[in-house]
Amino acid sequence: GGIGPIQNDFDEFSYFARVNLVQGSRLGARAIGLLDPPLRLLMHSAGLLAQIRSHLRTARLWAPLVSQLERGGNNELSPGGVVAALACVRYMLDAAPPIERPSLLTTPDKGICRVCAELCGPLHLVRVSHWPDAKCGGTAGVTATLSGVSTLLRGSLVGAPAEHNSNGTNATRNRNNSTAVNGIDQDEEELRRIIADSEAELRRIIADSGLVPALGHTLRFFVEGNRASFQLDAGGLSAIAELLSRMAQLGLALTTQCARSDVVAGLANARALAPEASPRLTVNTLQVALQLARGAELPANDASTALARARLDKWLPSILTREDAAVRAKACNLVGNLCRHSDAFYSLLVRRNDAGETTLEHIIQCASDHDMATRKFACFALGNAAFHSPALYEYLEAAVAPLVAALRTDHDEKTRANAAGALGNLARNGPLLSRELARQGALQALLDTAANDSSDAPLTIALFSCGTLIAWSNIRASICLETQTRIQLVIQNGLASNDKTIVRYATRLQSKLAIAPTDASSPISNHDTPTTVTRNI
Repeated sequence: GGIGPIQNDFDEFSYFARVNLVQGSRLGARAIGLLDPPLRLLMHSAGLLAQIRSHLRTARLWAPLVSQLERGGNNELSPGGVVAALACVRYMLDAAPPIERPSLLTTPDKGICRVCAELCGPLHLVRVSHWPDAKCGGTAGVTATLSGVSTLLRGSLVGAPAEHNSNGTNATRNRNNSTAVNGIDQDEEELRRIIADSEAELRRIIADSGLVPALGHTLRFFVEGNRASFQLDAGGLSAIAELLSRMAQLGLALTTQCARSDVVAGLANARALAPEASPRLTVNTLQVALQLARGAELPANDASTALARARLDKWLPSILTREDAAVRAKACNLVGNLCRHSDAFYSLLVRRNDAGETTLEHIIQCASDHDMATRKFACFALGNAAFHSPALYEYLEAAVAPLVAALRTDHDEKTRANAAGALGNLARNGPLLSRELARQGALQALLDTAANDSSDAPLTIALFSCGTLIAWSNIRASICLETQTRIQLVIQNGLASNDKTIVRYATRLQSKLAIAPTDASSPISNHDTPTTVTRNI
């Protein structure tokens, strides 16, 4: 009879389930729910055939399934049956057009997001951990539950395809039936607006569900509670980290919840940043921390308190030496964002861990890393570590040489731009590093970039940094006749540019040259550094 009759069987299944609960084996304790087999069959079938996924949606199974999950299975679903039900829900969401998803997510009363929050809380997971291991319970059952929720929310509720119309078909197929304005179909523009509104509504629903606080509670329970009554293995922890990583990127409300639920500290305390943690687990944990550090709109106290409690200085030095390049790059990006808005975290970079290592030492080494992304983010981090104050200047002398090398030889334009900005920042707040900058030929490297770089970003930032370095006596004393000629040529070309920014920076360099050099602590004119220098570009 196909999928359709299954919906009519739910009430009948419920009756037989109650009978089986009384008559069942082990004095009424059943390890397999009556609804487990049909849901497992639907899950596997829908995973194989897209047509089955469409039939699931049209068979009106959504409300019965969600209601069943809201009741905790109602003695009709084992932990394995719950996971199968989550998979069926995910397949129905995948088959639904994005515009219809918000209404699905709030049907029935609580909605599937609130159900997911309850499933991820310690109350449900402790029960799963006590279920027989051989019947989808125990530690493996906890991991399967968390992975099922993670897959559902990451894959179906966020990042909806941008090219679907209200019928779920590809929008570009209907291009001949719409009117093009400035090369863009009006129907397609309206479609994108509708989808954007739908995705915003999805994010609000997720934020209202209590999912992030539930995950934070589970982490605290696992780390601080009685682990003997609740086992969480690497797979379960990885599912939590992956879900939180996605949630933290979905806007201010969810990022704030991540900060207030102390999830970074929870993950760190669960050893998600330890050397034995998988690269994926570590990267996702770092991504959550990065979102807190990046969020300028976050309440400052929430973000800084959450990041401080994570004791990142304990973990970052070893993370920056991990074999996996993605881990090193993500850690460098995190450090750059920790220093993005202020110097509040500067002290963290020079705090020694148990092995006597500091984060800043390894960031400097990463500026010469064989991995391009790691070099790029290391240069970004070094630039921000020097931007707000000279507090770290005494530790940054060793950074000059790798930054000059990156500026001269790196094939990636973003790395060259970050290196150019970082060299300027090393002279922005005082002359302490001017002798080393002169010794390493930083001004000459910046001039070469400003004169010859084929990309706009490194050229423009290098020109600005030239004007910053030229203010100091040690830099001015290192200028030979050839370098002086090069300076005049860079100024001349800059003043003739059609780019207003380049003209402004060339004028600035010319004005600096007309002023006598100084060894004063910080010329005010050096503090007009463009904001792009402190952003990873």
